[in-house]
Amino acid sequence: MLSRSNFDGVIRRLITSEYRYLLLQKGIMATIMLKYLLKINKVRSINKKYHINDRQAAILDFVCEKYLSNKTCHINEIIFLKIIGSPTTLHSATKELSKLNLIKISIDQIDNRVKNVIPTAQGLQRLKALAAVFR
Repeated sequence: MLSRSNFDGVIRRLITSEYRYLLLQKGIMATIMLKYLLKINKVRSINKKYHINDRQAAILDFVCEKYLSNKTCHINEIIFLKIIGSPTTLHSATKELSKLNLIKISIDQIDNRVKNVIPTAQGLQRLKALAAVFR
């Protein structure tokens, strides 16, 4: 049977070991979060190098994703990405990406009313730089 003093000592040891465990977990989580934040900063610096903002980066990522999955990307698909912004804002951002030579907009060969969007070599180069950050 445990006396009061022995019981208090056992409780103190349990609390101390639990506290050490929590500190260890906090340290591991802090390290993971710090690595994540450093990677995000590298991504931002890559986007800055290409002179694009977050909205333009999201559009370029969408275009690259379609391109790499062998699907055609139409300008209307980009304009209707309401999560990123209004149609006018998205159209403006898309034109800016085209001026920066990160995407190419061309008229569809089958339907002249449709415009296709593909990333340029420079747009794909940005994607390779981003992939290197997350390796």
